[in-house]
Amino acid sequence: MMDTCIDYSEQVETLLKEVIVSDTDREILKTFGTIKELKKGELFLEKFAPSNKFGFIIKGSIYSYDIDKSGEKRVTGFYFPPNKNTLIDYQSYINEEAISQWYECFEDTVMISFSNVRFNELLAKAPNLIVVRVKFAEERYFDSLNTIKLLQAKNAADKVKELMQQSPNIFKIFPYSYIASYLGMHRNTYRRILARIT
Repeated sequence: MMDTCIDYSEQVETLLKEVIVSDTDREILKTFGTIKELKKGELFLEKFAPSNKFGFIIKGSIYSYDIDKSGEKRVTGFYFPPNKNTLIDYQSYINEEAISQWYECFEDTVMISFSNVRFNELLAKAPNLIVVRVKFAEERYFDSLNTIKLLQAKNAADKVKELMQQSPNIFKIFPYSYIASYLGMHRNTYRRILARIT
């Protein structure tokens, strides 16, 4: 990971306008964030590490995963702009526990990153910025609702259709094997279903 010297101020401004109304609060927030450039395959959050940071994706994409008992990677989530761009291991963040899974760049990714300590300092100066945490909580809440809908699908085909409705851009960014893993099915099953319904 490296701090970038490229000017992403316009993208950051656009992103933060979706979260924060006040010009003053946006300017304060920008001074506490750090623009990070991460390479494909690089981890932003690592399982078992302290949950000490969070971020917004400006461009690129990240996926989360865990490793099951057989040693197989199980994809648990996808993150990318514009509508799935908040990145946090929320449960571990709130409970101050170790991170529960890995968050890896699927491609070269640019983020604005905040440390928990720095953000708590920031809240002391600008309490209105609690809306940033609210945005993270809202996204995780809707993610949970969407996951429940997937689990309630009657069959594998309905799972694929539901995900297509929830987040069609996932199918444009990530490969079959990742999506099949996320849906809990073999990639050959996923391919057969996709060929049938598209």
